[in-house]
Amino acid sequence: MSDGNGERRSGDRVAVGLVVRLKHGNIDEFIERFAVNLSPGGMFVQSRSPQPVGTEVRFEVHIAGGLPVLRGSGTVAWVRPEGVEGPSGMGITFTVLDPHSQTLVERMLALRGAREPGTVEPGPGQEAPPPASRSMVDTTTEALAAQLGDLAPAEPQPLEEQEVVLDFDDDEVHDATPPEPRSPVPAPMDPPPAPAQPLSEPDLELDIDVDLSDDEDDALDIDVDEVVDPHAPPPVVFLEAPETIPEIGPVIGIDLGTTNSCVAVFEEGRPRVIQSKQGYNTIPSVIALAKNDRLLVGHPAKGQMLINPIRTVYGAKRLVGRNFESPVVREVASHFHYPICADRIGRAAVQLGDHILSLEEVQGLILREAKQMAQEHLSQEVHRAVVTVPAYYSDAQRQAVRMAGQLCGLKVERMLNEPTAAALAYGLNRELNRTVLIYDLGGGTFDATVMKISDNVFEVLATGGDTFLGGADFDNCVVDYLLGVFENNEGMPFQGDRVALSRVADAAEAAKVALSESRSHEIHVPYLVVDADGVPHDLKTTLDRETLDELHEGLVERTLDVVRDVLLDAGMRPDGIDDVILVGGQSRSPLVREKLALFFGKPPHPGVHPDEAVGLGAALLAASLGKVDSVVLVDVLSMTLGVGLPGGRFHRIIERNTPLPVRKTYSLATTRNDQTRLEISVFQGEDEHIAGNEFLGTARLDGLPKLPAGQVRVAVTFELGPDCVLSVSARNIATGQEIATQLATRGTPEEIRNRLKADVGASREAEQRATDALPSTSGRLLSFFKRMVGKA
Repeated sequence: MSDGNGERRSGDRVAVGLVVRLKHGNIDEFIERFAVNLSPGGMFVQSRSPQPVGTEVRFEVHIAGGLPVLRGSGTVAWVRPEGVEGPSGMGITFTVLDPHSQTLVERMLALRGAREPGTVEPGPGQEAPPPASRSMVDTTTEALAAQLGDLAPAEPQPLEEQEVVLDFDDDEVHDATPPEPRSPVPAPMDPPPAPAQPLSEPDLELDIDVDLSDDEDDALDIDVDEVVDPHAPPPVVFLEAPETIPEIGPVIGIDLGTTNSCVAVFEEGRPRVIQSKQGYNTIPSVIALAKNDRLLVGHPAKGQMLINPIRTVYGAKRLVGRNFESPVVREVASHFHYPICADRIGRAAVQLGDHILSLEEVQGLILREAKQMAQEHLSQEVHRAVVTVPAYYSDAQRQAVRMAGQLCGLKVERMLNEPTAAALAYGLNRELNRTVLIYDLGGGTFDATVMKISDNVFEVLATGGDTFLGGADFDNCVVDYLLGVFENNEGMPFQGDRVALSRVADAAEAAKVALSESRSHEIHVPYLVVDADGVPHDLKTTLDRETLDELHEGLVERTLDVVRDVLLDAGMRPDGIDDVILVGGQSRSPLVREKLALFFGKPPHPGVHPDEAVGLGAALLAASLGKVDSVVLVDVLSMTLGVGLPGGRFHRIIERNTPLPVRKTYSLATTRNDQTRLEISVFQGEDEHIAGNEFLGTARLDGLPKLPAGQVRVAVTFELGPDCVLSVSARNIATGQEIATQLATRGTPEEIRNRLKADVGASREAEQRATDALPSTSGRLLSFFKRMVGKA
């Protein structure tokens, strides 16, 4: 046997123990800086005294505080001596990495854009070493999970008397005693397992003579120098919106979810879910910017969330179409790792690296991914889609979804409420005559809808919901509990960074999913916090089903409160519901099923897939568009629509649960001589004050004839189509002439309240009511998020 220098070696080969000590302060810094020393087959270690070629080594790479980030074994493949261009050192070909180290290497290679199998780059005059024993190129999380399942850690090998310690930043090699064994870095989180044009209702004409002037003659005649159209395409960073979208080709169905999205098509007589490139029936609704500024969407984006949380956008569906200064956005912003800011007209947007992205673009990137999946499946271009939205979405949010489709080159032919889509998947073409309740508890929103199904006529009787109640809130309860356990067990408060908190959130979600099938689950998050003395502290506990139910019971009861209100609006009792249909991943919770069975006196109906029903329903509707003999949908308005009055009062125009489509008209008159413009502020919500409702925009009526005050009367018509999208028109009552009308927005809700001279005290009370209606956040978790703003 010979070593790398051709000398004979006597006795068995003994692996050299290497400890590479780096000065990187945290894992993020290590990933960003050390990635340049990696290739798919191994790594380069800088040293003034490299080991000979062929030397077998067992290595550990430590960062500040002694935290081990890589551990495994390998062989010195080549050396670069001093005096040669570049730093001296050695290239080590990996033989075995422990599973956690392999996962981290995969992530780092993905971030630097590695694509092809390879080995450590050879030094000058060196031949390329043979490739590593297993490929480390497939960076998809599900592939990693498969690989980790059959990768056994290296068998312990005897070390020589002293380990060689390499201090990378100092270029020094010196002897050291073996370090204490430490727990490996945990693996990043894996993705969850996969599991005709409607007939129009008659227009409802309602003439309402409303005195909007009150005591403020000029309250509705405010000159605005700049009015920004809220539906104009926002500036884009990663998308290239086409000038025109062809209205040809197949129509696909897309469930644009908070946590996961699903795309389906109708073929061979039935709807079919399209699988992602990774083989899943859903894709995570996540986008991210890798450290090399490469955009990731779906599974790759979620796969690096743990190590790159500040540049990973998730849950955007909760914020899209909302004003940045609204209580809703202020509350949600405290939960997310990534920065939330305002766009050019005051709507919520996100910061991704150096870019400011509108939430329409974020949603558009997810829609583009779904579109590309459909195009690959169908082998043709796709330009049209039916996209689902929560039933409780406002008009502004629905318009934002339509804009997201436009940005990615999709014409949204119809927006379909998610519960209605699930009902289609349940009952279309089954010749049913039943009354059902759709219980839709997804990742970020909850909807409850009572629906009457008669053959292929689907009539919504009442709907309600909460756009801030979903699986994420259930996860937060578990995170809060686990952090409390950590504090009690370790006798110290949790002071980790965003990466550490992401690891806890990952463990919480995994435990929640596991407890849907088992009675208890072991949770172990190693090396969660390093104290001031450099001692690592793990989170280790057992969570059982009973404790989980206690944590979640309050949230489930909140969903039942919504169910009670919806039944009341529909004029029904629980025993009048024939079937309860469960939709959304969180509806798999045993507690949810037990509570619903107790409430309705019967178990929920098992006939639809919680993750796929909405997408399949969208595909069914897409297939029926344009057909005479097709499905008939009668939906309802989820939130009351009205206008702001002087003083800040809210005047209701169209009440919630009004059947769609609907048209209602009211009249108003000029309040000044020669007045040529009227402006009406439009809001949506249930509060009696505009401050408690959502501002949709301002309907500006231009070109009025110059006449004395009160002699020009205008009929303003609000019209909502089948997909609940608002349009506003106006006409001169005396002449019948159409008046130029533009629904636009400018400024913040505060500025709108100032225009209407809203009562300050009443506004504050309404804002407090809106804030109180939001879900309460676990205090410990919220404080951590706030404390970590700006931390690495």
